[in-house]
Amino acid sequence: MSLTRHVAEWIAAFRPEEAPEAVRREAIAHLLDTLGVALAGSRAPLSAILREQIASTGGAAQPR
Repeated sequence: MSLTRHVAEWIAAFRPEEAPEAVRREAIAHLLDTLGVALAGSRAPLSAILREQIASTGGAAQPR
């Protein structure tokens, strides 16, 4: 079995309620931190430059 398949099967079988409470709390904190950083960074000048560059390469328009 490939490593990719092994990891995919582990993820598919994972049940959050089986993880210890401390692990679940830490995972939630990290997820919220990631979302906060992504939201804050989405309005940074570099983000606008990247969006313009990506838009100029084509592809379907995305709502903002």
